Amino acid sequence: MNNSEIFELGLTLAHALNGEPKAIADLKVLFVRHPEMFENLEDLRNTIKEVALSPEIIMQNNKPKGNDIEIIAAKRLDDKKMGDIGIRNTGAANVVFHANKTRLNNFERLEKKARQQNTTTDGRDAHTPYTQAQSLDGRLVQKNISSVADSRIITQPLSKEKALSALNDIAAEFYTGAEYQSCIALNQQRVEEIYSAGKSITMQNIHQARNHHKERQQQIRNPPEQSKDKGGRER
Repeated sequence: MNNSEIFELGLTLAHALNGEPKAIADLKVLFVRHPEMFENLEDLRNTIKEVALSPEIIMQNNKPKGNDIEIIAAKRLDDKKMGDIGIRNTGAANVVFHANKTRLNNFERLEKKARQQNTTTDGRDAHTPYTQAQSLDGRLVQKNISSVADSRIITQPLSKEKALSALNDIAAEFYTGAEYQSCIALNQQRVEEIYSAGKSITMQNIHQARNHHKERQQQIRNPPEQSKDKGGRER
């Protein structure tokens, strides 16, 4: 029986994995490694799905297998449990190589370490704050790449190509037709101007741009009511 499944990744997590938007996981293999953590395969499946779609912390393993990119993502699942998953980008695909479901205080300790070291030093490789946590396979996980909740989003600079791709993904999420084409053209112009000036776009900027477009669409769908005078006429 084939227990492999495909999981969608959130935008920030996908870009940390070279832009690949999905990951494959062998649920049976992951469950057998730690059956004490999950009630059944469905519990494991739901944990991976929740963390992959909307992680609160995304960290890079600085000692990956070979030249692969390895990312650890974590999220609070409820008021008692947290989940974390490890995803390896092999160049051909994203593969979930570990999954955990543990007590919430593990998340709080991880978050505390990230906040204590939440400083950015220009010129440092990847321009990231550092944190430490232990991955499921025993390797040390370091280098906090990003966070997508509250104010925990960091300032990781992107290459011009990745920045444009991320902005165009946002355009595709919120617009169609002529609006989409207009947004794509504007993205191209803005990205060229920014990088030509020696500046860069960060994951924080990408997150802010997505929020801007999301709010704009909500305002279009639900315009604020006009205030009226005593005669019932719109002001």
